[in-house]
Amino acid sequence: MKERGIGAAQTRWIVISIYASCLVMLPITAQLVRVKTALPSETLRLLPISLLVVAIFEYGLSLYLERRALAGGLFHGRSDSRPAAAAIVTASIGGGIAVYGFALAILGAPGWSPVFYLLSLVHGLHLAMRWPDYEQVAEREMLPED
Repeated sequence: MKERGIGAAQTRWIVISIYASCLVMLPITAQLVRVKTALPSETLRLLPISLLVVAIFEYGLSLYLERRALAGGLFHGRSDSRPAAAAIVTASIGGGIAVYGFALAILGAPGWSPVFYLLSLVHGLHLAMRWPDYEQVAEREMLPED
């Protein structure tokens, strides 16, 4: 029998690759790319704080969207693919938080980058802790209806 839903190996590898690329490749690339910034110092003082507020909002938004997706109110189509779609969207939002750290590194505020990389890592670990919830929804969706 073919494995489907959130238990599929493809979904796990997609989620892992999202976080791995954001938490490994972005910091390495930021170290390799040395860009001299043209941003004023006032902007470099305000930008990290602004992005941190946005990142925290996105973290909360990902939890809300995840809850809606798993409850069935966000994605249309095959119900057995809903948990996988929810996991990929949630991971994409979490990985996006690391992009802010990368942007700050190449814009001239590399001291803030670890904050965003750490927040993205926490998001990924949080998703991993919720994986059994995804599995439960996937199992429920795959049960034959009587």
